[in-house]
Amino acid sequence: MILPATREHLGYRCAKENGQMRYLPPHGAASWKIELGFLAEEETAPVREKIGRLLGADRIG
Repeated sequence: MILPATREHLGYRCAKENGQMRYLPPHGAASWKIELGFLAEEETAPVREKIGRLLGADRIG
């Protein structure tokens, strides 16, 4: 199941302006490939720090 989203953190307006919106007709279909993984608890600290740096840089710029 894919739920409606606002295109990451940049939002609906940005996606619309960049031509990245797709609409499906009633009973239409689309497919996506999603790749994900899991971290052990001891592996999360570096990832959390990186996410914090990325979000901080985005909020400044």
